Amino acid sequence: MSIITIASSKGGPGKTTVTMILALMLTERKVPFALIDADPTLALSDWARDKCEPEIPCIIATKEDAMVDAAFEQDAKGLVVLIDTAGFDNPTTRGAITIASHVLVPVGVGASDIMQAEATARNIALFGKQQRRPIDAKALLNKQTRTRASQFVFDEAHKLSISPLSATFGQRIAYPEISLTGVLPGPGAAKDEIDAVYDELAGLGWFKIEEDE
Repeated sequence: MSIITIASSKGGPGKTTVTMILALMLTERKVPFALIDADPTLALSDWARDKCEPEIPCIIATKEDAMVDAAFEQDAKGLVVLIDTAGFDNPTTRGAITIASHVLVPVGVGASDIMQAEATARNIALFGKQQRRPIDAKALLNKQTRTRASQFVFDEAHKLSISPLSATFGQRIAYPEISLTGVLPGPGAAKDEIDAVYDELAGLGWFKIEEDE
């Protein structure tokens, strides 16, 4: 099982953009996956339909029961499942965390981003206890720059109850452009960062799929 939930208790850290990047990563590497938009803004499903060429199929499931059913159905097919959640706490987000095998928590630059990441980490731990199983989670430092604010976030992220990935995303125009173009950036710093994040997550076993018998 590989259900990956991208979660944040506030808007702004780049949750949906990170989900877009993950979807394009898997497409590029021909890893079978399913995309679920559980965010009421429907930004991910609009992007998958209107910007990607070819279109990436995306299941809209903003209600908890529909999201859970969709995730388990796609997981049963042996697919990696990506779930984008709302930028606030709601039953669907809590459900998406509870059923996840992995949770990725984007962390932007700012004290409030650290606070939201720790709040999300506490929820992950709580839901894991309720399910009597640990829920694997990582923080992803996003929008990083060579500033004191970024250094502060970097230092504080390593104090979180969920450890951050070694790979990070910088503050690069190439990332928001993905929401307009539906394609990964070409060779350069942004693509190198994307490849590094993919390689680290793949090395942790996040993209394992069920092989047909």
